[in-house]
Amino acid sequence: MLRRRTTAALVVTVMATGGAASSPPAYAADPSVEPPSAAAPPSPETPQSGPLDGATDQANQRTLPRADPKLSPVLLPPSAPKPRLPAYQLKWQYDVPLVVLAGIVGIGRAIRSNGAPAYCAVSGCDPNGLNFLDRHYAGQYQPQWNQRGDLLLYGIASASLATLLLDEGLKNGLNDVVVVAESTIVSSVAAGLVSPIAGRPRPLVYGTTAPASVRENGTGGLSFFSGHAATAFGTVVSMFVTLHRLHPDDAWPYYVLLGGVALASFEGYTRMASGSHFPTDVIAGAAAGTMIGILIPAMHASPHGVALQPVAVSGGGGLALAGRY
Repeated sequence: MLRRRTTAALVVTVMATGGAASSPPAYAADPSVEPPSAAAPPSPETPQSGPLDGATDQANQRTLPRADPKLSPVLLPPSAPKPRLPAYQLKWQYDVPLVVLAGIVGIGRAIRSNGAPAYCAVSGCDPNGLNFLDRHYAGQYQPQWNQRGDLLLYGIASASLATLLLDEGLKNGLNDVVVVAESTIVSSVAAGLVSPIAGRPRPLVYGTTAPASVRENGTGGLSFFSGHAATAFGTVVSMFVTLHRLHPDDAWPYYVLLGGVALASFEGYTRMASGSHFPTDVIAGAAAGTMIGILIPAMHASPHGVALQPVAVSGGGGLALAGRY
């Protein structure tokens, strides 16, 4: 009985020992078999990318704001200074018909000057029908102021011509003088068109201060509006527009304007002092000349108003319009 128990214990011990021990590896028994190498850890310089990394990068590119391409002017190499250009670009399709038509109307005004006198020149004009501004000048007659006013008007025109020639030179100055002369002529012609239609008697027709030959003259009914005032203001204003277009950043064209307005206003006074026009005739003439002095230059384009300028953008380039208006 004791022997059987001892044998069983030995068997159990041997079986337990055999189950716990492992068989020797092949490379221990055979030196020709190389042992397996251990797995190398991932390198820190090479990040492991997952399946969602590509989608994340695309989403970031869609959400990040992109910088808009900005226009930048191309810097051109320095070149010779550009020649000065005149203030206006003349076109014979506009300028020639305008001057010819103005001349024809002027001839018509001269013919009308030899026509019938004012409607009240013989019977006598009543000053009570005048407004409070004009009533004081009814019967005014000082003919010496006519000559003074004519000389002043010629002086304004001559000074305008000399200013442009000195400032621009002969070629460009004569080019711009054409536009100023058109403003002067059209202002005078406008008065020649309106005055026969209005038929207003001149101040000298009222009363008996002026001789009968003067009161009954064919020009006695051409009071409204003053052609001398319109011509003076048309010349002065068009001169200012011209100089301001040539020198937009300078202040001296404004001084020319102030001096010219003073002279043109004095021209209007000579017409009232001579008995040729009432104050309202002079005011209307000044307003008409001012508007024409603005309108005629505005009809002529500037030769240096718009220019093509090369520009560069990211990935390309092109041309842009740039200018001074």
